[in-house]
Amino acid sequence: MKILTVSALVLGSAICAAAAIPFSKTAPTSAETGTVQVKVIWEGEKPEALPALAIPADAAKGCCAEGTAMDTTNQQRLIDASGGVANAVLTIAVKDMPVKVPEGRKYHLDQKSCRYEPHVQVVPMGATVEYLNSDSVAHNVHVYAQKNGDQNNSVAAGSKAEQKLEKAELVTIKCDIHSWMSSYIFVTDDPIYGVTKADGSATLEGVPAGKYKVAFWHEHESIGKGRSEEVTVEAGKTTTVEIKVGGKKKKSAR
Repeated sequence: MKILTVSALVLGSAICAAAAIPFSKTAPTSAETGTVQVKVIWEGEKPEALPALAIPADAAKGCCAEGTAMDTTNQQRLIDASGGVANAVLTIAVKDMPVKVPEGRKYHLDQKSCRYEPHVQVVPMGATVEYLNSDSVAHNVHVYAQKNGDQNNSVAAGSKAEQKLEKAELVTIKCDIHSWMSSYIFVTDDPIYGVTKADGSATLEGVPAGKYKVAFWHEHESIGKGRSEEVTVEAGKTTTVEIKVGGKKKKSAR
């Protein structure tokens, strides 16, 4: 396993051109591809959690089952005990490899206990996203999208709406009824993509052998934007990239 460790004060730009080694336009086989295992880690002293959401009791009426406390966690910057940074979007552009919507794959944004789930997701250009409402109260899904078109859907309890996202951009979702609700859908035109989990990890599979740039996006300013990191992928192997944010710039590899 090859390990590359990088450090950055900021995460990188959401979409970038990769310095890839060209390959046949037919889909690469597993023998021709490798895996990039990414871990985004906060370097140095872990910051305090962001203040909990201030949710008025009357506004949250009906959001949770009786006797159940509402989750007021601020999801804009989630860092676990080991320093793993959640909800960082990762993309890799590959020359001559178009983005495709996986056959049979469905994408959802649900509304549960007056929170959007997931808070951040990445979908391929051309995907249809279903906006679900698993709550017993009504919501509206207010979509802010310059390229795909704004929408403001009223979604009754137990019902759904949907939208096809055909152009690459960052889409912001809010609920006008419950002002604390927010979510992001990152629509990518890159064929390789993922979002870091609670421990800051993400696995990017099916990457053809070659040199690429892993691009990053995160919503919180302390994590940052504006940079991408180079990685070399070998067929049949896993390359581990460790991205450190929040501390002094430091870069090493072995």
